[in-house]
Amino acid sequence: MKFILRCLTDIRAEVPNTDGIRENVELWRESECWIEWKSKLEMLINRVKKERVYSLK
Repeated sequence: MKFILRCLTDIRAEVPNTDGIRENVELWRESECWIEWKSKLEMLINRVKKERVYSLK
């Protein structure tokens, strides 16, 4: 869960990949659905955070 959360937050923060490019963010930004993608990403991050808290109990 920790790894998944880090990957998702890196995508949100547009942290470059090891090759220096974050292709999926570039593709999303160019699409007509950028706001929806960003919203879904936030929702997913929040869900993983919640699941992580519950799994630690």
